[in-house]
Amino acid sequence: MADNSVDNQDQIVNQRLTAVILIGLFLLLLLILIAIFGCASLPVKHTASYQPNCVAVSIMSAWTYQLKGHETRIAISNIARGIDHAQAEAKIDGTWVPLTPLWNAQTGLTVEKWSRHFPAEPYRYLTLEEFITEQGKILRGE
Repeated sequence: MADNSVDNQDQIVNQRLTAVILIGLFLLLLLILIAIFGCASLPVKHTASYQPNCVAVSIMSAWTYQLKGHETRIAISNIARGIDHAQAEAKIDGTWVPLTPLWNAQTGLTVEKWSRHFPAEPYRYLTLEEFITEQGKILRGE
């Protein structure tokens, strides 16, 4: 009986360790993406923008809420001529809710329900997988 309890605890510890390692690797990938991409989802060419980390932050935010069991998507809004902004949304209780990362010295980085970063309404939506694929093509110059 005690062996089953120990095995279950070991399994839980291993699952949590795996999750922490995956999140750590993802955060490293985010830093690289922030340095390379900047903002936003630009189908033709990369341009400077107001918030140079929206691509990586939207990926992280959507992934965080997917891990919590929510359906997610990336909302793309045009915020200035030639500049788009990406922001993650999660479907919570049947409603699409914008997300944003917040830093708290006590809890660290969290992803929270928020409002749109810019007043412009999104003109298209992509799944997380579609968005990552699109951004990869931009990175490769395709």
